[in-house]
Amino acid sequence: VMSFSNAKTSSILFHRTIPKFGLFSVSCAPTAGLAIQNEYDFSGYPEQRNPKYYEKRVLFSGDFTGKGKNELLIISTNCGDANFNGYNCNVPDFASPFPPVSYIFTIN
Repeated sequence: VMSFSNAKTSSILFHRTIPKFGLFSVSCAPTAGLAIQNEYDFSGYPEQRNPKYYEKRVLFSGDFTGKGKNELLIISTNCGDANFNGYNCNVPDFASPFPPVSYIFTIN
């Protein structure tokens, strides 16, 4: 959830995992209902920093750097489970060319 002071609408982040990764900013207005405002694309980042190249992601929102900005902490890993269902992973895949990583992104 993102917070904005003096905002007339609230915004939330929607994280889609199936069939592919997607991150959207959705506004919630009393009269207009829900509307997708932005789809965030991590293009321009090297593959190992881009969450869309990982099977399993955990997202946390907050002000992690203390700069008063909306930020996302994204922990990404690939799954070593033989029958990974897209949600529950018991064994991270440490042999993958994409090792488990965590990064903080600022949401603009």
